[in-house]
Amino acid sequence: MKTNMRRIYTIGTTMAFVGAIIMSMSASLTRAAEDGPFVIRDTVMIRADRMLRYWKVPNQDDYWSWIPQMSFYIKGNIGTGSKVLVDFTTADGKLWYTTTAVTENYGNPELTQVVVNDVKGHMDERATISTGVFGYKITVRNALSGTNQVLMSGKFKVGKFHVGPDLPANRFKYEYYVDQDWTLPIGYLFLNTKDNASAPALVAGMWFRGNELDNTKLAAYIFYKGEQIGSTKDQSGSAGKYKSILTASPDGDAKWELWTFSWSSVRAYNVDTSANRYPDTHFMDKNPGTYEIKVLRNGKLCRTASFTVGPDGKMVDSGLAAKNNINSYLVIIPVKVLGDQDGKVDLTAWQTQAFYGNPLTGFDVP
Repeated sequence: MKTNMRRIYTIGTTMAFVGAIIMSMSASLTRAAEDGPFVIRDTVMIRADRMLRYWKVPNQDDYWSWIPQMSFYIKGNIGTGSKVLVDFTTADGKLWYTTTAVTENYGNPELTQVVVNDVKGHMDERATISTGVFGYKITVRNALSGTNQVLMSGKFKVGKFHVGPDLPANRFKYEYYVDQDWTLPIGYLFLNTKDNASAPALVAGMWFRGNELDNTKLAAYIFYKGEQIGSTKDQSGSAGKYKSILTASPDGDAKWELWTFSWSSVRAYNVDTSANRYPDTHFMDKNPGTYEIKVLRNGKLCRTASFTVGPDGKMVDSGLAAKNNINSYLVIIPVKVLGDQDGKVDLTAWQTQAFYGNPLTGFDVP
C-alpha cells in the first residue's frame, strides 16, 4: 500500500547570515513609516509544492501535480485586524484561487512574516499539471479601516522534468519547479557587524544552480590591485550555504543555492584602537579602489564580480537596495556567470523574471 506523504522542498539557512538579516529588518524602519507597508523584495520565495496524486484522475497512483507555496516579509505596520491575501492566476491570465496567508510579527508590528502553505493533501483540487508563466498579487485587507492595499504583484515561471526510468509506471511522474535562473547574475555584499562591530569582515553572497554543492567544490578568492588578499580555502575565510531552493527529486538540476563567502583577513575598518588585534588584515578604508571576487567550482572559474571602495573608505553603493525595496544593509553587485558548471541556464531571465516579475530598476550585468 502506497504512503501518500508529500515531498517537501527545502530552504536552508546559516545562522550568522540570518542574524544579520533579522537585525537589519528590525532596524531603520523610517521608510516604512513614511511610505506605508511594503514587501521586502529579496525575502520573497515562491516554489512548487509537488503532490503525489492528481485530483482530476483520483484512481491513478503516481500522477504528480503541484501547487504554489510562498513566503516573504512585510516591512511597516499593516494594522490591527489585517489579513494578507494572495491571488494566484493561471498561465492564461485567469484567476486560479485566492488564499489567506499565515502572518506573524513576533511582537514587532513593523515587521510581519507571511507564509502561504495551505495545501490540503495530495487530492487538493487547486493542484495542477500545467506549466508556464503564472501570476500572483499580494493584498493587505483591513475590515476595521475598510482598506484594501495591493503591496506587490508579479509572475513566476514553472517548468517540469520527468523522474525515473522510462517505464509505463512512471509516465506521469513529473517534477515541477519554479525557475530561479534570474538569481544567478545578482550578487550581494554586506559587512558582518553582528560578529564584530568594531572591525566587520566583508561578506559576499552569490547564487548557483545544480546538485552536489558543498564547500569542497566552491572556493572564493578576493583580489586588490591584482594581489590576492583573501581565500575561503585557508583559515581566514569561510564558505557556507545560506538558502536552497530545490525540487523534491534529486534527478534534475532544478536546484538553486545562495552561498555566502567571507574573509576575516579583509575588513572594512577597525575602530578598536586599544590593541593591534589584526596585524595581517587588509582594511578597505585604508585601501580605496577596485576589488575583484573570483569563484571556482570544481576547480573551474564560474563567477567574477567587482566593487569599488571610495576615497571615504566606504563601498560605493548604487543605492539599488533602497530603490527596489530590498534589505537596506545589502549592496547589490552584478555577477558574471562563466563556464558550464551551472548547466543549461537562462542568463537573461533577470531582465523580466527577477524577484518574481519585479526586476531591479537600474541594474545591469557585464
